[in-house]
Amino acid sequence: MAKQKTTTKTTKRYRYSSFKSKIDDLRIEPARVLTKRAHDYVETSHLLASFDHWKEINLSAGFTNFSEEIERYIQTLPQILYHQDKISETLIKYIDLHDDKSLQPLLEVLAQFCHDLGPDFLKFYEPTVLSLIRLLEEAVKFESTEVFEWGFNCLAYIFKYLSKFLSDDLVTTFNLLFPLLSHSKEYLSRFSAEAMSFLIRKASSKNLEKFIVFSFNKVDNIEQSNLYEGILTLCTESLTSTQGALHSKSKTILSIIILSSLKSDNQEVTTSLVCDIWMNISKHATLENLEPLYSVVWKFR
Repeated sequence: MAKQKTTTKTTKRYRYSSFKSKIDDLRIEPARVLTKRAHDYVETSHLLASFDHWKEINLSAGFTNFSEEIERYIQTLPQILYHQDKISETLIKYIDLHDDKSLQPLLEVLAQFCHDLGPDFLKFYEPTVLSLIRLLEEAVKFESTEVFEWGFNCLAYIFKYLSKFLSDDLVTTFNLLFPLLSHSKEYLSRFSAEAMSFLIRKASSKNLEKFIVFSFNKVDNIEQSNLYEGILTLCTESLTSTQGALHSKSKTILSIIILSSLKSDNQEVTTSLVCDIWMNISKHATLENLEPLYSVVWKFR
């Protein structure tokens, strides 16, 4: 009798690419200057290109129904601009069905809709983010790693395309993301914090200080561990860069964080938070890269 081959049981662990990696990998075409609208530069639509791609390969009932309802409104860029309210309403309606067979194309079409509209998308920003939050909270129940990736990837695109404008008012995005930043599931809090940290780096010192003071005052006590950890990750991610390195704005950001902690209503908590932030960046950065930040800390001795 032939000897039976024995095999060991293996499992594949899902590895999520951080928001930092996703955003760094995104290519903003046709121009990286987001002060002007994308359709000022192109003759074709990114939404239409994405829609045509998915229409060929996704035959799910949900996306087919969406296609039949929306296709006549998106054949040209002028059409998309004219029917933008209808398109936004229809996208959110179908995304809110949470049909996992059609979510990936819907979310990619949504991201490219934002790409086409540029700053004109801002009026749809809040309902869009709220729809994504509903989706991600629902995904927790059935633990769909694909939905997490599609949803956060879509959010990453939107943040990238609108970063210049969103960084002017970080409090609005923070309030929208609050259910995720303070979520009991650590990965939702962490991914949301990573997303928000991208916008923090884009903010001016004035806007950043306003936001940090606001967020620190949200943490009333350390027992609110979910929000505490979310803000800790938020600040840590905004300061760090690639392995062993710190972000080019780390001195400015750290200075504002320390100053804001001194203005906080609860300095016991914020002092603890600043210490934890320092511990995190100390573990991340090399001694050479960390050394310039000692001068920042020394100013507040």
